Amino acid sequence: MGAAIGTIAGIFTGFVGLVFLPLVGAALGEFAAKRDLIRAGKVGVATWLGLLIGTAAKVAIVFAMLGLFAVALLF
Repeated sequence: MGAAIGTIAGIFTGFVGLVFLPLVGAALGEFAAKRDLIRAGKVGVATWLGLLIGTAAKVAIVFAMLGLFAVALLF
């Protein structure tokens, strides 16, 4: 829930907010739920890494689709 709130807030704060506010939102949400700072930090970093890896995978899929389209168009 915190990552979603961070992402929504990130839309209004630009690129830096869109990249880093999900981390902050997830960490704050976990801290509010469990009151454990170490766990909240781990959850925030894990959320951020998951979003980063997911975005990289999406970009890779887009380039693969564009490559297949180019090959299909030429042959």
